[in-house]
Amino acid sequence: MRLRKVGRLSMLAGVTGVLLVSCAHSNDSVGPASPSAAAEASVVSTPVPSASPTEDAAGASAEQLLSRNFDAVVSLPDDGFYYGGIVAASDEEIVLIGENEARDRTRLAKVNRETRTVEEWFTYDGELAFYSVKRSGELGVEGLAYAAEEPNRRTVVLKDGELVERPGIRSSSPDGKWAAVYEDGQEGIGGTDVASGSEVRWTKGANDAQPLWLPDSSGFLFLQDTGERLGDGAGPKYALATFDIETKRIERLPYEQGFWGRIEWLVPGRVVLARNGFDDGIGLKLVDLAAGTEKQLVSTADLTTQIASHSGTERVLVAERDSFVLYSAEGNELSRMPWPVDLDEYTGRNPDYDAKAENERAPYYKSGLSASFGISGLRFLPDGKRISFELGAIGASIGDVVTGTKLYTAAPGGGEPEAVTMDYLTIGAYEWTSSGRSAALLFALPDSAQGAYIGWKDVPARG
Repeated sequence: MRLRKVGRLSMLAGVTGVLLVSCAHSNDSVGPASPSAAAEASVVSTPVPSASPTEDAAGASAEQLLSRNFDAVVSLPDDGFYYGGIVAASDEEIVLIGENEARDRTRLAKVNRETRTVEEWFTYDGELAFYSVKRSGELGVEGLAYAAEEPNRRTVVLKDGELVERPGIRSSSPDGKWAAVYEDGQEGIGGTDVASGSEVRWTKGANDAQPLWLPDSSGFLFLQDTGERLGDGAGPKYALATFDIETKRIERLPYEQGFWGRIEWLVPGRVVLARNGFDDGIGLKLVDLAAGTEKQLVSTADLTTQIASHSGTERVLVAERDSFVLYSAEGNELSRMPWPVDLDEYTGRNPDYDAKAENERAPYYKSGLSASFGISGLRFLPDGKRISFELGAIGASIGDVVTGTKLYTAAPGGGEPEAVTMDYLTIGAYEWTSSGRSAALLFALPDSAQGAYIGWKDVPARG
């Protein structure tokens, strides 16, 4: 089995029926499978691991590797679809999204932990962008929503047991009374009264976008099109603005105009995070609306830089150039912690590593090899009390000493690392279940042609 990088995607060459997505969050031969209630899946029993975590993985069988790394495992079937990511995860069930070889059909499949089965849930005639899929509401209550920015802005929602496509990207107000919508071919941001279905045009900028509702539903923050273009494919020159529903007033805020990227609340109603890296760079800006300040936290050409945020704890974590840096909602540096070293034979620190050298990206390996090996998949656990990350090979290179990554948790600032998986695995995607009690992984075994799997790994509860 070989791991081959293609843009946002990591494809498992020699593994049938599964496409693994590298990242988030994150973005080809079998004919489509006939509809069925459930697809056959291999059941892998997982007794208490008998193998030592330090045992050489090269000498272990597939059964040993699966048993000592997971509490429950399901082998994915060959159903004609390449599964690209985990859409939603609970302690009992995982929802996967995949596409057929022609990329003209998208399938949702449910993997059940107790029954060890893979069930076709919905098959949608069309393509949904993997990197923009998101969950809306609680699984089984409000269902799932899929928003695709490219090539056309549209939203696909699960309604009354069917996947229904709607034009535009929709954002519901906290009180549930309004939905803000922006779409291709329509100037500005519109509003839909949920109760009556009546529509109104709230803003008029040709490319106004990304409404973020205020907590009291009185209005929203948004990116206002200034009418200027940035050039070089960067799109409109945006300003940050607010819209008030009652007064219909738009207020342009006194912050830098330009490329804003994706915006989100860190502290709803007060602090905004803007992922403003463009093209070959990664950027993160923090805007404090209450203080009237903006601060660029990250601006780098190092595409291995990782960023995670947690609204509940009001924290931002950056993993860059062999350090974890934890920030407050005000943009103050709370801690700086080196990446863990000497966790195994591959994570010895490279004695020649210079974090200040622009092209230096090899903090690991005592032998000083230059293959990419470091932190990826950085995120907070649901309660914000711990973080998780993958440590190992980033992508694939002929210089790799090891194939795959291990999953770890750590304290919010990066200290106290604890291994979740014991061996290096080819992890295509992982998510924490909504309770935070288990990690769900879409993975394959390195140097194996036995296929791909979904695995659950339970973690101890913490106070």
